[in-house]
Amino acid sequence: MSAGNISSIIWAGATVVIDAAGQLRELAAGEQPAPGEVVVTIDDENPGAVNIQAELVNDGLPNLGLELDDEIAQIIGQIEQGVDPTQNDDFATAAGGQNGSSPTGTGDIERTGAEVIASTSFDTSGLEDQGLSETQSLALVEVITLALVGGDANVAEDETDEPLVITGTLTVTDTEDPTFIEQVDTEGDYGSFTIDAEGNWTFIADSAFNELNVGEFLTDVFSVSASDGTLQDVTVTINGTNDLPQFEPNDEDQYSFSYEEGIGTTDVIGQVNAVDPDNQVLAYSISSNLVDGDDNPLYAIDPVTGEITLTAEGVAAYTNDFETLGNEHLIVVTVTVTEVDGEGVAQSVDINVVLNELDVNEPPVFEPPIEGDEYVFAYDENTDAGVTLGQVTANDPELGDVTYSIGTNVQIEGVDLFQIDAQGNISLTAAGAEAFTNDYETLANSHDITVIASDGVNDVEITVTLNEQDVNEPPVFEPPIEGDEYVFAYDENTDAGVTLGQVTAN
Repeated sequence: MSAGNISSIIWAGATVVIDAAGQLRELAAGEQPAPGEVVVTIDDENPGAVNIQAELVNDGLPNLGLELDDEIAQIIGQIEQGVDPTQNDDFATAAGGQNGSSPTGTGDIERTGAEVIASTSFDTSGLEDQGLSETQSLALVEVITLALVGGDANVAEDETDEPLVITGTLTVTDTEDPTFIEQVDTEGDYGSFTIDAEGNWTFIADSAFNELNVGEFLTDVFSVSASDGTLQDVTVTINGTNDLPQFEPNDEDQYSFSYEEGIGTTDVIGQVNAVDPDNQVLAYSISSNLVDGDDNPLYAIDPVTGEITLTAEGVAAYTNDFETLGNEHLIVVTVTVTEVDGEGVAQSVDINVVLNELDVNEPPVFEPPIEGDEYVFAYDENTDAGVTLGQVTANDPELGDVTYSIGTNVQIEGVDLFQIDAQGNISLTAAGAEAFTNDYETLANSHDITVIASDGVNDVEITVTLNEQDVNEPPVFEPPIEGDEYVFAYDENTDAGVTLGQVTAN
């Protein structure tokens, strides 16, 4: 057990057990210590004084209360000489754990004298005379030391998304002046340290350090001096964690993107972005999508870039037509860490993405006959001017008014032969009724024009084919030049069969 853990047990009012090998543990509820083990209890309810009691467990006999006055006096003497007794290397090795100034290191105890610790001159012979083993004696001295010079001297916390602010309190017990020399913003390797005269200290990390992964840590050590010269180290450890990837939303806690109706599958609607402090290998997916009637997804996302687009089905659906159904669409995007972060597990995070479809002033749309995508009308020759040959129809998606005009007409000497009215009805002009466009037997009989539909802003054009049809007409007389009747003169007494005059009809 490390000194930091021992200290936390001591200041939590728990009972510490030291076995024959000097190993330390907390006495569990209902547990009976074994013969030969030392049971230590600490009462710190009286401010400025700590009551430490220890017993050696006997087999079948009453426990032996240990006399600790000499050891306590030695430790207080070291404190008052300005020595930090918690920094003795042999304490940690005797207990099989770690000392108070370092989060690492174990080993066997080494004695420089039969019964004396050289670095602190602690004499443990009195404890050994009472039946404790050598390592038990050293471990007991460590517990006493941490009880007298205690508080939050070894603190470890996990890093978060924000710089850590760690606080604690140091105490020096049974000395003449249990106050500390103040420090303000003492710079360490990874943060700043402040302590007041009462021993209340604060560590503020320089950054979040959330790039630390599982099993990684940073340690800062600050030396603190009591008013009587007592020295003590405060050790702060920042442990790495397996951080979740984090989205960078553009609308508080979600993404919001707008796009115009009528886009294609390659048009990017928006892009999400996430970062993982521990591992940059991320993949994007849509975990909640919109679908059509055949369960085809309407939106897609690039797993690497996070770019959101419409699928082919989405282009053809209401998600691409402002005038159809709703125009605000919600999907859920998931980012997943594709490689395990250190010793952690693969993690994923979801975020809502709101996609707002914008209206576009679209041009009118012609509704050609079922036969094809163009208009084809047939009309009889000799049709009067103004008689409807055929009708075109166009609708504005925004339900606005549509006007019609002829873009490309058939002309003779610059005179239009076809016309169109406000309802899209196409007819012959007066000139067209008199021209080849109304006489099947004259020139071509198929005439192409283009009709334009306009909503006042946008125009759309379509081809209209007008096919002139032959009509079985009666013959037509060709009267003489003088008029529209035939008039012949003949002499009386003309013989039968003699031509009086000639009529001609075609």
